[in-house]
Amino acid sequence: MGLKLFFGSSSDTCRFFGLTLVRDCLTESSYEVKKAVREALINWVHESIQTMVSEEKQEQGKSKGYYLGRLPAYLLNNLVTVITLCVKAEYPVSWPNAFEQLLQVSSANIAGLDFVVRFLTDLDREIVSFGEGRNTEEIAQTAEIKDAMRDNEGSQGKYSNT
Repeated sequence: MGLKLFFGSSSDTCRFFGLTLVRDCLTESSYEVKKAVREALINWVHESIQTMVSEEKQEQGKSKGYYLGRLPAYLLNNLVTVITLCVKAEYPVSWPNAFEQLLQVSSANIAGLDFVVRFLTDLDREIVSFGEGRNTEEIAQTAEIKDAMRDNEGSQGKYSNT
């Protein structure tokens, strides 16, 4: 229902509400639901960046499409939060290439770079920085994510030098 509102509505308020529904039910959803949400949102982000790039090449400023660069800040922040929660729920076990998929958006254009900066900021808030009120399970989960991020960075550095 939430994804239908996000993808199908022309109202920013409805789109925001749709993402809020997705965000609120994500933690208790099955793996299949989390994967479907993640894939739908990541595909939309990549497609909207490509749409923006191709439309910028055709005629700058005359398009009326609805894509990442045209989302209001509050809606973009909500989208980023849902994607961050997908990373938190699925990385590294179910989504080992999460960072490669998300960081490649930054090289497309300014909207992609803005998306990635917002994502990294939200990732810091949700996973990296310890806040009050985290239970032991959540602390263990975020430690596992940070360890996997370090391991992944180390292996990339090892291969890039050869």
